[in-house]
Formats: sequence, C-alpha cells, structure tokens
Amino acid sequence: MMKTCSTNKQSQKLLNPLLQELRQCLEVPISTTSDNNNDVEQQLFTDLEKVIVRVLELRAKEEAKKSNMTGEIKTMRAMIDLTPNYARGYLRLGQLYAFQGYQESAIDIFKKGLDMIPPVDPVYPLLEKECEYAKMRSEKRIDFIANLPYEVVGYVVDSNFLTMDAIWASIRVSRLWREKLVQIVGPSWEELYISKYSHQDQIKILPAVFRHVVDFTLDETAEVIRTYSDLFQPEYFPKIQILQIHEDFPRNINGPVYQSGVQDALSCILSTITNTLHTLTLTLLDISHAPSLTFIVATCRNLMHLTFKAEINDLDSLFTGMDQLSHETRLRSLDLQASHLSRGENMGVIPKNGIETLLRCSPFLQYLSLEGCRYNDDIIPNIQQHCPKLNQLLLSRSLCSIGIAAFIQKFGVLSALSPTIARTSHDDGNSELQMLVLGGRFSVKHVQSLLNKTHGFLVTLCLGINEEGVNDSVSTVSPEKERERVQQFWETVSQFNMTSLKRLVINQKSSFATVDNNDAIGKIIRRSPHLHTLELNDFHGANGITDNLMEAIATQKQLSTLYLQRSQLLLSNAAGVRQLLVDLPIEILDMNGSCGLEDEFLQCIPGWKRMKKISLGKGKNLTPDGIFQFTEALAQLAWLSEIRSFGINFTDEALMNFCNCKCLKLLSMERSLGTTETRTALRARGVYIP
Repeated sequence: MMKTCSTNKQSQKLLNPLLQELRQCLEVPISTTSDNNNDVEQQLFTDLEKVIVRVLELRAKEEAKKSNMTGEIKTMRAMIDLTPNYARGYLRLGQLYAFQGYQESAIDIFKKGLDMIPPVDPVYPLLEKECEYAKMRSEKRIDFIANLPYEVVGYVVDSNFLTMDAIWASIRVSRLWREKLVQIVGPSWEELYISKYSHQDQIKILPAVFRHVVDFTLDETAEVIRTYSDLFQPEYFPKIQILQIHEDFPRNINGPVYQSGVQDALSCILSTITNTLHTLTLTLLDISHAPSLTFIVATCRNLMHLTFKAEINDLDSLFTGMDQLSHETRLRSLDLQASHLSRGENMGVIPKNGIETLLRCSPFLQYLSLEGCRYNDDIIPNIQQHCPKLNQLLLSRSLCSIGIAAFIQKFGVLSALSPTIARTSHDDGNSELQMLVLGGRFSVKHVQSLLNKTHGFLVTLCLGINEEGVNDSVSTVSPEKERERVQQFWETVSQFNMTSLKRLVINQKSSFATVDNNDAIGKIIRRSPHLHTLELNDFHGANGITDNLMEAIATQKQLSTLYLQRSQLLLSNAAGVRQLLVDLPIEILDMNGSCGLEDEFLQCIPGWKRMKKISLGKGKNLTPDGIFQFTEALAQLAWLSEIRSFGINFTDEALMNFCNCKCLKLLSMERSLGTTETRTALRARGVYIP
C-alpha cells in the first residue's frame, strides 16, 4: 500500500508541470481577427501535441521501469500514430521488437521511420544503424526454410507426410515461412474446411491461402457466417469452384438466434464469386436465411450443380421472381430437400409457375431431386417437355415414403455427370432417363406416360407408397377405392419389360396394400431379368414376403444383393423356396428388422457360395439344431466376412462354428454372444465383436 502511494505521488509530481503548461495553453486569449484565430488555433494544437507526446514519453518510461514491454510497445505505437515524424518513437519501437527477437518487424519499423524522418534529423543515422543490425541478426538465424532449395522444402513440408495441423503450425512461425510454405503447399489449400472447431490462428491467416482455394466448406453459426462475408472479395478467391455453407445451431442454445443479416451475407458472398463458381450447397436452419433461387441462378451464371436444404414451410419466397427469369441456366443438377419431418398442410408447396419456369430455363438439366415438399402432378409432363437431357429423376413428396438422401447414401447415384458414362444418347444430344425414384402419391396416368418412354433404358427404379396412397390430393374416398388405386398403380408398372434394369427398390409402407399387390410386384421382378440389386422393404402383415415373391426372386440369375428389411416372411412352402433359391449368386443379404425366419429358409443361405455379408432379423420356431446346422454350413463359405444378427439366440456350440470361418472379420449379435471363453476364442481368430 505504501509503495502504491509513493508511485502515485511520483507520477503526480512529474505530471504537475505538464498540467500547468496545458492550462496556460487553454487560457491563451483568442483575437477577433480570423487570421489571428487560425494562427492561435494552430499554435494551440501544436502545444497540445507536444504536451501529449511528453505525457506518452513519461508513460513509456514508467512501463520500461516495470519491464512491461507490451505496454511500452503500445505506448510507442500511440506516439507514432499521433506524430508520424517522431523519430525517437520509431527508434525505441524498433529496438523493442529487435530485443524480443522479431527482427522482421523491427526492420519494418526502422524502414518506416527512415521514410518519414528527414535525413537532417539527428536520429536518422541511429535508425540506419539499428536497421542494419536487425538485418544482420535476421541473416544469422538458422532457418532451413529460407536456405534450403525450393524442391527440398516442398519434399519436407508435404501434406502426404505431415498433418494439416502441423502445416498450419509451420505457417504461423514467421512471415517468411508463411509466404514460402503457402506457395509450396498450395495444392493442400484447394480443399479448405472451416468449422466452429477450427483453431483461431488458422482463421487469422486465411487471406494468405484463399487464392489457392478451389473447394471451400464453411460449417458455422449464422453469426459467424455474417462475419465471413467480409472476407469474400473477388481478388481473394480467383480459383474457387465449389462452395458449401452449412448453418450450425448457435453455441448458446438458450441465447439469441442470429437470423437477421444471414440472407444479405449469403447474397454478398455469391455476388463476389460469380465467375468461377460451378457447385453450390446451402444447408440452412430456416428458409428465411436463404437468397431466392432466382437470385442464385441469375447471379451465378456458370453454376452447374445446386443443392439446397432447409427447414421449408413456405416455398413462395424461395421462388420469388422466378417468373421473370429469361436466360438459360447452365444447371446440370438441382437438389431441393426439406429438412423437416412435417406432413400435410405443414409441408412446403412449390409454386407451379416457379418450378415450370426454372425447368424451362434449364435445358441441360441431367439430375433433378425434389424431396419432402409438395408439388402438382403436372411437374412430370413439364419435366418430360423441358428437360430432354434428364438422366436421373428423384421425386419424393413425403420423407416417410422414401428418404432420397438415405437412398443416395446407400446406393449412390449414376455417374450421369461424368463424361465417360455409357448412357443412351440420341443424335441431338438428348439422353434417356436411367434413374427414377418415386415416393409418395403420384397420378397413375403420369407415371404410365413416364414409363412408356423410359422403361427400356432404366437402370435404377425405386418406388415407395406411403400411407396416403398414390393420388395427388389428400384422399377422401373409401379405403376400398384407395386399395383399387394402389393396385392400379402396381398393375401399371408391371406392364413394362425393363430389360436394362439393374437395381429395383420397392418400399410398400401402406395399409392399402393387398396380396394382389404382391402378384403385380412379382411381375415387375420377373420382367426385369438382369437385376443385380433387389430391395423389398416394409412388407407387413398379410402382405408379407410370400412364396410368389420368392419364386420371382429365384428367376434373377444375376442377383448379387438382396435386401428384405422390416418385412415379414410368410412362406407356406419353405422347402420348395429353398430349392429355388439355392443357386443364386447372392453376395449380400440384409434382413434387418424382418421376422419369420424358419429353419428351412436359413438352410438355403449357405447355398449361396459367394456370400460375403449377412444381416438377419428375428426367427420363427427356430430350433437349436437348425441354428447349429446353419452356423456349421456358414463356416464353409470361403468369402464370408461379416455376420450381423438382430433377433436369433445362438448357443455356444453354434457360435464356436464361426471359428472355422477363414475370412470372418465382424460378428455382431443383438442377443447374448455366449460365454467369455467363446468370445475369447473368436477374438483369437481375428474376429471383431462390438
């Protein structure tokens, strides 16, 4: 306490003379003549400047006595900003940087002082001398980045050997390292991913690497997205082609949600990179945060691939001004997804005129996906009329009928946009549809019109009927009439011979399904003789997987992947089905969520000699002997690498048979995995047990 009082008294003693001078300056009388006023004011400002400089000098001395270099540097910078011709400020600031080892910063300060100070100033020679000393100290530092040849440095600092975190750390060493390494490791910045988990030091040096960026992904909150819009300048991103922006939830869930300004920020970002951008992905929390599709396609004239995902309940704003769109776009793919799980009136409705105008102005469209939003059935003839090059069409009105995103994740898409794809094309450059996904309610008339022209060229067909049937409007007819419409839909599809079809997916989650539907679906399978992948999901109750469907599956002599998920096996002649299925070249069998497995059906699985992966559901009247014989036969399969079970009780004796599987790598059981000795024996053979 005594020390603090003495320090304050000493500072007051030093400042008292300065305060007296300041009072004298302020008490200078001002004349009534304007010329005299200007002279007096100029003299007043000069005197005030001198007083403030002397105050800062005293403060710098006090900081030096306390060995507070940070405070002294801050004070010296304030002196230089106030009086750019103050020579001693440059000298002292440069010396401080040099003392801390920042020779490059010291050289910059000395050079700036030499530019601002006249050569006649007595401090000028001292600045020259200190600048030379700093250069000598900088040259004496051992810096392999500065001294090694360019090729050697490029080999040492290689993204194939170093992690990106190590490269980021190397760039932060010094300005010389940053300038050289950013150039050497240029290809590493072609794909740049920034999220809320990114290091702040990485974000600081982003402008140094932006010129190399080709693919930029920003996964942040709305507040941060707005700040990044200031970084988007045309000269910063000369090479950018792919932009992905994913809006994350606020860090503080209970805090304010930053909504305002996001739309303007995204519009600003897109306006600065219009020339090179060809792929845009926007994943937003709310549709109000997005610029309109009209603005996007009108601003980014070279845009070829557009993916838009948001919480959608009002699509009118997204298609605002689309009627005025007059130029042709270069869009090759358009993916519009609703991220909500609402149905009925809460689902967004695509304006009829808006989507028709967009399709008419996108004659090069090859991939179109609309998921989780409502649209008029007339969209199908509009697509046929305006999109002659369309190769893949994915339409799902309800997220519960077919999840297109999950479908794409499981099967992928055709390489429709690849120049090497072998697809049917006409002399005029138009293409035939090869992938068709329909989920929800669609008019039988439009589906028939679509299949009339494409059934001979389809490679992938995915059909899903949800609880609302197949009509466009919400059904008000009786259940009997609705069942007739569902049956008419399947009968219509079964009329076509799809000789090019390789992948068939049918999701029949509908209370209006009947046994007659299975007969029609069996016809569809039989009329597609070259299937490699078949998926029959959600066949429940009396409309389960029957003998008729199994007989249709048995006709597929090229079938390698079979999915029977969330379905019920209703086999009246399991032994006969076993004889029909035994010779199929199946490699993957997935029955996750299914039930009704019997001993006879299990015994046909080991007959598939090419089997690699098996996923089984729940059994029905399975016996311990049948399970033991099943596992014993499985052990003889040469390529089996993965077994999953979600409802079968395996005994220790049955599990021990898996020790004889030569290629088995994964064994996952929902029920008990036997004793510790059994699990130890399996793990000793290299089997991973979760």
